[in-house]
Amino acid sequence: MNEDATRNLSTNDKLDLILQRFDQADTRIAALEAKSYDTRPIWESALKEIAETRQEMNLRFDRLEKEMRLMNRRFDEVSRDQYTLRAEVRDLEQRVDDIERPRQ
Repeated sequence: MNEDATRNLSTNDKLDLILQRFDQADTRIAALEAKSYDTRPIWESALKEIAETRQEMNLRFDRLEKEMRLMNRRFDEVSRDQYTLRAEVRDLEQRVDDIERPRQ
């Protein structure tokens, strides 16, 4: 605060000026507090959406994990079937070779 503006004021005037400044500061602080409370519903809504999204993602991950286990089992079955078929084809090829081979 400029010293010249308060030099010619009486003690009561100085006190009134100080109290006026405190009132202005109090009004500004109250306005800031009101604004900060206005953001609370937005923040609470955002937190709720985050929690809901997390829950939905967990459910999807659980379903995906179950599907992956099922796919792995199916793949194992297909692999086993393929090896069985290969063995059977080799057996059949051997039998055909035995039939086609000239007898001596």
